[in-house]
Amino acid sequence: MRFYLYLIIFLLTASPLFLYSQIKYPTELAEELSLADLEIIQPLEARYRTLRLRKNRYLQCDYGIWSRKEKLEIRYAIEPIHPNSRSANIPHVKAFSMATHLATNNEEAVISKLSISPERLAEDFNADYGEVYVFRPKSAFSEKLYCQMLVLYKEGKGMVYVFFLFDDPNNTALDYRFQAVRFLS
Repeated sequence: MRFYLYLIIFLLTASPLFLYSQIKYPTELAEELSLADLEIIQPLEARYRTLRLRKNRYLQCDYGIWSRKEKLEIRYAIEPIHPNSRSANIPHVKAFSMATHLATNNEEAVISKLSISPERLAEDFNADYGEVYVFRPKSAFSEKLYCQMLVLYKEGKGMVYVFFLFDDPNNTALDYRFQAVRFLS
């Protein structure tokens, strides 16, 4: 009898922890994730909090999180494939276009592009295409000094942009947060 009493007390005190650890996304975001067959890999440590995204004339992201401890902001923009889309099969053009759209127009600014190996794309992201761009963002997009943009594409599913925004170019949190999304199938 005593065992059952302890078990009931444990379950009553532990269940709120389980409820709070599950992330509930806004309905619109959940629909976008479902349409693109994507999952966000939410950091469980470093006290990431949901970011209240302000209206932005350059790109309105679907979701964002930030951590004061890691000094990192992560924003997500999801583009599910629409059946009549003409640009669905040119992810490399869309990726470059997004990078140049969000990068500062300063003449001395540089945009770096890095490819992701096909093995890593398949293994870590279940994606067909992916690239990483690093640039200084327009101040109207973010007040942070640097942006690392991860772009992933899955044929027939969609495209996702993940923006890692930070001030310190040596921010080691980027290494741990790079795997921020994944296509499910």
